Amino acid sequence: DGKQSGVPILLGLAQMLPLDPLISARSAVAIISYITFISMLLAHKKLFPKISLWSLALLLIFCPYLLYYDRTALPDSIVAAFFSLAFLIAVHNLQHQSMKKNLFLGATIAAGWWFKSSILLVIPAILVLYFYGFTINKQPIQKLIISLSLTALSFLICISPLLLNISYWQNPMKDYQRLIDPSSGFNLLLKIWWENSQLVVQWFTGYATPLSVLAFF
Repeated sequence: DGKQSGVPILLGLAQMLPLDPLISARSAVAIISYITFISMLLAHKKLFPKISLWSLALLLIFCPYLLYYDRTALPDSIVAAFFSLAFLIAVHNLQHQSMKKNLFLGATIAAGWWFKSSILLVIPAILVLYFYGFTINKQPIQKLIISLSLTALSFLICISPLLLNISYWQNPMKDYQRLIDPSSGFNLLLKIWWENSQLVVQWFTGYATPLSVLAFF
């Protein structure tokens, strides 16, 4: 399911705390989840300075995804945290381009990838944000290419220790085989969306509280 080596490393380090192992693991994930709150708060202030924070607060409090995963010892909350942080960096980078921000953006995505491969879903969001920002600001396409290249370079450097490790490719779980090629992805796209929609409805019905349901209407 895309879990990488960062998950057992983090949970292993959490066991060094003088607490029950389950409490230690869940506490580590919960602490990292604060990154999601802070990143979304800063991004909201940057994008919508005149809009009240109440809507964002309600979304973060009652969002079923965060409500469920933020209290478990699973990497999904960690991925959400790095996803939010990467988005915040991209927003700041649009207004004040710098090499450091581009490199930090790639390193942030890589840090999330060390926990779960689904962090790569942030890439399309960043691409759309960058294309929109560069178009509005009428910046040259060369500058966009340089920014994306620096981000990609930083990302590849940060994940290279794992990819270059022979043991990673000999892993019995073989997470890399869970990837699908573009042609298969295109053929299965509608089917996967339909199946995922059914799962989301089942999950929403089973885990969401009445308050969280009302927050979405």
